[in-house]
Amino acid sequence: MYCTPDYIEATRITLPSGKRIPFGWEAAPIGSDPDRVTQLHWNVPGDYMQSSTRFRLTVAIDVREEKMVQIYSLASKKVLGYLDIRFSSVFQTYEVIFTQEDTLVAIREGVGLKLIKGSEPLWFFTDGSDKASIELVFKPHLLTETKQGNITNFRNRFASLASIQQFGWMEGCVLDGLMDLGYSETAKSHLDLYVSTELDKLIYEDPRSQPVDGQFYGIESLLPIAIMAKIYPQNPILYQAINYMNSRKNKEGAIQDKSEVSCEGNYTIAYPLACLANTLDDSQLAEESLLQLAVRRKLLWKEHTLYLRFLENGSHTFKNWGRAYVWYLLGIARTFKELKSQNRLSEASEEYWKEEFIRAWNVAWSYRNNKGLWFCYVDDSGTGVEISTSAGIAAATALGIELKYLSSSYQPELKRTLNSLLTFLTPDGLITGTSQGNKGGEDLQRNGYRVLSQVSMGLLAQLINALEELDSNK
Repeated sequence: MYCTPDYIEATRITLPSGKRIPFGWEAAPIGSDPDRVTQLHWNVPGDYMQSSTRFRLTVAIDVREEKMVQIYSLASKKVLGYLDIRFSSVFQTYEVIFTQEDTLVAIREGVGLKLIKGSEPLWFFTDGSDKASIELVFKPHLLTETKQGNITNFRNRFASLASIQQFGWMEGCVLDGLMDLGYSETAKSHLDLYVSTELDKLIYEDPRSQPVDGQFYGIESLLPIAIMAKIYPQNPILYQAINYMNSRKNKEGAIQDKSEVSCEGNYTIAYPLACLANTLDDSQLAEESLLQLAVRRKLLWKEHTLYLRFLENGSHTFKNWGRAYVWYLLGIARTFKELKSQNRLSEASEEYWKEEFIRAWNVAWSYRNNKGLWFCYVDDSGTGVEISTSAGIAAATALGIELKYLSSSYQPELKRTLNSLLTFLTPDGLITGTSQGNKGGEDLQRNGYRVLSQVSMGLLAQLINALEELDSNK
C-alpha cells in the first residue's frame, strides 16, 4: 500500500535555532535553491504502479507561513503537482493525487521537490530513530490503494502510532478516542513516547517545535493528563499538572493563558481535573473542574452566540467557530461522565449543568446541514463543511444521550452524521476535510482550506464508540 523511496537526497543544513524533531526522528529540508533540489528515488519496476496514487509528505517542524512545494520529475522536468502547506503543525500529512502516467514518470525518473513559496525551508520526516520507529504513513510515499477507505481501514490506522499528534490538545483528542475504542495499549505507546524512561518527566516540543521538557506550555498542553491519570495513576507528572494549573488562575479563578479565557478550557482543563479528582480521590479537584466550566459559561456566551475567546479588555474573538462548540460541549459531557462515575455531583449541580448542556447543544444542533454535518463557522455555510466540528459535536451529542441529558431519538441522526463523515476517509483510513489549526487566524479558517487530521480521527473515534455504547445498551 505504501511505496516509500529507496533513497532521498537533500541538502544538509542545520535545524532552525531552538527547534527539535520529535522522538529523534530523521527529517530533511526542502528549499528554494534550484541547484540544491531535494530528490526522492525509487528502485521498483516501471510497471509496478497500475493506477493513480497519492504522493505524500509529513511535516516535521512547525510552519508559521504559507508554503508551496512543487513536485516534478527529475529527467523530463514534468510538473506532477503542488503541495499547498499553510501554517502546518508537526505530524500533518499532505498529499497530491498522481495520475497513473505521472506515477510511472515519478518512479522511472525520480522526483524533485522545490519550495516555490515560503521564506524558510520546509522540513519533512524521512525515517525513525532508536527511540521510536516511524510509521510508514509519516515517511514520503506513494499510496497505491485507490478504493475509498472504510471504518475497518480507519480503525487499523488509528490504533497505531500513525495517529500520534503533538503533545497537548491535539494528542489529547486522539488519546480519548483510543481509550474509548479499547486501544489502551496504543494509548500507552503514545504516552510513552512523551515520557522519560523514569516516568517522571515529559519530553516533548511545544506547538512551535521548541523543546519544553519537564514543563507545560499552556492550558492546551494539559488534555493528555486526563488519560495519563488513568494509565499512570501514580505518576508525579500528575501533581506537576495540578501545580501548573494553580499557577495559571486569574482573580476569578479561571485557569487561563495570558490575558484570555478560551473554550478549550472546558475540555483541556475541566475534564482533566475531573479525571484527576477520580484518580487521586480529591473532591476539591472536582469542585475546581466545575468552576472552570462556570467561568467559561459566564464569559464566552453573548445571548445565543458562543465565542472561542474572551480577552481581558472585554472583547471576544472567533464568533460561532465550529470547534469552539466542540470544546464547550465535549468538555461538559466528558467532565460530567467522569464525575458521575464516582458520585461526585450533587443533584442540584447536575441539574444545572444538564440544562446548560441542553441550552448550548440546541444552539449547535440548529446549524446542522442536510447531511448531518456542520460548517467551519456554524452559522456561515460559505466557510464550508468542517470535519472536526462535525465529528466533535456529534460525539458530544452521543455522550449527552448516554448521560440521559438528550433523547435517544437523536441516534438515527447521529448515524447519518457518521455515514457522511466516513465518505471523507482516504483509502488507508486517514480523514480529510479539517480546517487548519487557528494559528493562521480567522481568514485561514474562513477560506475553505482543509487538511488531513489525526485530531479529527480522534473525534471520529469518540463518536463511533459512543454510538456503539448506545446501541449495546438498548
